[in-house]
Amino acid sequence: LDEPVTGLDIRHQYELLSDLRELSRQGMAVVLSIHDLNLASLFSDRILLLENGAVRGCGSPNAVIDPEVLSDVYGISLERFSHPDSGRPQLILRTGSGDFTVHQIHFEK
Repeated sequence: LDEPVTGLDIRHQYELLSDLRELSRQGMAVVLSIHDLNLASLFSDRILLLENGAVRGCGSPNAVIDPEVLSDVYGISLERFSHPDSGRPQLILRTGSGDFTVHQIHFEK
């Protein structure tokens, strides 16, 4: 599956990935491409991390969800913590100042 949760709200993302996980538990091989690293960590047994077509990491979510490697790959500062229910690694963006800049976009007819 190529980006199967794109365009889905958070509930439907969870439901679809839960259904795919169940198919995997029943013995079906499930391979998907997903850019949401937190969802990948929650639902994957193994993650393949690519950077410009080259393998940068491959293994369990605990092995691949490495903030130093991912910060290097994506050019942003990330921090890892454990999901409170599953214990699987999750990432948050480090902004430095804690402030976000909001840009307003105006559309004219």
